[in-house]
Amino acid sequence: MLSHTVRILNFDNSLLNQPRFLERFDPAIVDCTHIGPSCRLWTSERDAARIRAVLAPEFRHSITLTGSGDFHHVTSLLLEQFTEPLSVIVFDNHPDWDILPPRRGCGSWVSAVLRQQLIEKMVLIGIASNDLHGPALHCGNLQALSGNRVEVYPWEQRVSRVFFRHVPVNGSMQTRKWGPLTTIVWQNLKQKDPEEFAFSLAKRLSGKRVYISIDKDCLLPAHALTNWEAGSIGLDVLLRMLRIFKEHLVVAGVDITGEYSPPVFTSTFKRCCARFDHPRRWTAENCDEAVIAQVNEQTNLCIVECLLC
Repeated sequence: MLSHTVRILNFDNSLLNQPRFLERFDPAIVDCTHIGPSCRLWTSERDAARIRAVLAPEFRHSITLTGSGDFHHVTSLLLEQFTEPLSVIVFDNHPDWDILPPRRGCGSWVSAVLRQQLIEKMVLIGIASNDLHGPALHCGNLQALSGNRVEVYPWEQRVSRVFFRHVPVNGSMQTRKWGPLTTIVWQNLKQKDPEEFAFSLAKRLSGKRVYISIDKDCLLPAHALTNWEAGSIGLDVLLRMLRIFKEHLVVAGVDITGEYSPPVFTSTFKRCCARFDHPRRWTAENCDEAVIAQVNEQTNLCIVECLLC
């Protein structure tokens, strides 16, 4: 079901600095640079409509690359194009499930997708950031855990604690409640065989169409240099899981994000929000532009080859 067509939604020119990738896959390039600065981090409804206007329906089964992880929220618009029920598998260093505004933001797009009735389940894999602790966890869409509609499998997380929030019973974790305090014990993938985990997940989703969204910030810095902090997954682990999903599931579409590009914004407000939202240190910091492009290009080549060959 996955098309062999590769598409670039060019919001920030980050992928145009990868000549081997361009030569190997000859991607269809959609120029979105005119709206890139205004839709970085989040989109208004006006910009969302402008993005929808360039998303040709015939490309919905393709592999789409969107540039910096600051544009990961575009995934919610890509998923709107499907007319059949889907499960979504997300590889990301962050859960992106905030319930706070903005509605269509790179930190809240998972919650936006869950409002789409055709989305049956979302599986979040590889989280190693601090978003499952403290105030960030309190802002998460814990209610979506009800009925296992969202499953969360971090790479490595300590026990989390949340106060005065109901945490539904969920098969991907264990909870213990004492008064207003709920303790969450995660199933960390670092302690699991990734292929066994992927096969078990594929078996549970057998017969279902799945969409895969990959933010390369879940990877170690040796494999991804991004606008965000370092992830913890090795590229070999990601590829092994992708092969199993490709072999045992009907993959309806894929998007890949997590390049690096210097942040350009159209408003002072968004520029200030970026300083607050982004980590103090990011993996591409102080790296030569040629090195950044080379590292990210090699990973893109490996991921797309894995999915198409």
